[in-house]
Parts: sequence; structure tokens; C-alpha cells
Amino acid sequence: MGEVSMFKKTMLLVAKLLGASVVWVALVSIIAVALTGRAVGAMTGTPAMTSEDGVPSRAGDTKPAGVSKNSTPSASKPNG
Repeated sequence: MGEVSMFKKTMLLVAKLLGASVVWVALVSIIAVALTGRAVGAMTGTPAMTSEDGVPSRAGDTKPAGVSKNSTPSASKPNG
């Protein structure tokens, strides 16, 4: 009764390998997106966005993505 079946051992090994590969692919994907984002930003000359609410790194350069250049925030319109 103390023995674990071969099927259970196999499924445990498959689960471990699958989990490790998912973590590896996620890590490589995050690194690739970060590197390509920096490379494209450097080639186009656009200012890098900060991590806080998509605010440009230099004040007054551009508005955050999704905001029209002609829009003005209003207190009566919470979504801008």
C-alpha cells in the first residue's frame, strides 16, 4: 500500500515538466517584450513611458495612449 502507482508517478512528472515550461516561456516572453519595446522606442525617438498610469517621461510631450489630442478632462465626464 505504500507504493505509488506508475501512472501517478508519470502524471506527477508531466505536471512538473509542464509547470516548468510554462514558467520558462512566460519569463522569456516578458524579457522579449521589454527588449523589443525599448529597441522600437529608441529607433522611433519617442519618449519612454513611465510605469505610473502611462504618463510620458517628460512633462508636456504627449498625452497617454487612448487620449485624444483635442480632449480636455471634465468633472462631469468621469471617463474623460
